[in-house]
Amino acid sequence: MKRAIILPLLLIATAAAGQINDTYIIPAAANAPGANNTKWATQLSLFNPQTYALKVSVTYVPTGGGQGMEKIVNLPANAVAFSDNILTDLFQRQGTGALLVATGGLAPLIANVSKRVEIVDEQLTLDGLRIIYQRNQT
Repeated sequence: MKRAIILPLLLIATAAAGQINDTYIIPAAANAPGANNTKWATQLSLFNPQTYALKVSVTYVPTGGGQGMEKIVNLPANAVAFSDNILTDLFQRQGTGALLVATGGLAPLIANVSKRVEIVDEQLTLDGLRIIYQRNQT
């Protein structure tokens, strides 16, 4: 009976853990002048619904190529980070491009272009769930 209860809980926990390993591509980001004396600026808000802090990678890829720039945002538990102009606030840049916002998921892909990611453990979530499962087998 105990195993019958733990297995569904393990599956639910796996699904919940997968939700925090997300990567989002924002195909158009700008900090640039527009027509009729207007200005284009990209707002960005990040929300961490977890009970622990998250490190969120935000990478700016300029239009036309060029070197991408990555910044790490430390987002406390149950917190929101907001910017009215992400290119100015985080990257101190003007221009246009795209943003890649990642909390895990595609870590191997990001690790190849990131200077900050040193180790990628694709089994980390499953290992943690296995440890929890084993501790509850008493």
